[in-house]
Amino acid sequence: MAGANAALIAYYDYNGDANDSSGNGANGVLNDGAVISADGMGYSGAAGDSSLDLGTSAGGNSEHSASTVDFSSAIANNSMGVSFWQYNVGNGAGGNINNTPFAVVGTGAEARGFGAHTTWSNGILYFDHSGCCGAPGQRLTSVGALDPNLIDGWHHIVLQVDNGSKEIWLDGTLLNSQDTGAAAISSTLTGDLFVGLQFDGTVGFAGRIDEFAVWDSSLSASQIGQLAGGASALSIPEPSSSLLVLLSGLVIIRRRR
Repeated sequence: MAGANAALIAYYDYNGDANDSSGNGANGVLNDGAVISADGMGYSGAAGDSSLDLGTSAGGNSEHSASTVDFSSAIANNSMGVSFWQYNVGNGAGGNINNTPFAVVGTGAEARGFGAHTTWSNGILYFDHSGCCGAPGQRLTSVGALDPNLIDGWHHIVLQVDNGSKEIWLDGTLLNSQDTGAAAISSTLTGDLFVGLQFDGTVGFAGRIDEFAVWDSSLSASQIGQLAGGASALSIPEPSSSLLVLLSGLVIIRRRR
């Protein structure tokens, strides 16, 4: 996956509010007990860094929702990447728990537009898009990547699809991938995004989520490494800046001739 031309669709750093920091205006609202955490409870632990606190019960419906996210460029590119940090608190008693960190919502048979369980109670990480749950078209999994029994701190996750290929990344390392056969990005995506809740409202997330970002293309290994190392989504080059660098290089070459 190249990732050179990825542009932000939406980005929520949860530092004080649930507004979209990408500049695209897809601001969200906090529902059913979801709150912005106390200062210093973001992934970095630094002062000024907060996160989305969804409580300790994945059976609840706490969420951050946005209804005006424009996924049209991802549909046109047949490519999308999602990046976020998660802190899974389990059920508080060391037992397995089902967790859904987000859902990009579609309609009909493709209502599960783009989403994941990180993890399910069986310890499997499920990544589904454009419906559920057939492999290799809709589903990619990873076994044993995260232990649902443990509270083991923050983890960085990237899930992405790009013209038939599909990848799961954890803490900057590629966990599983397929080169071909992944379904196209669903054309039925509605503009609805839930952070902390499944597409149909049935499964939530126990813990905190931070730095949630959606791109209209896949990310490169280098870009994913930067994000896993603590870089902001805003530091990943947009297509326009990449094009300007290329054009400036061409001008210099032409002048030297």
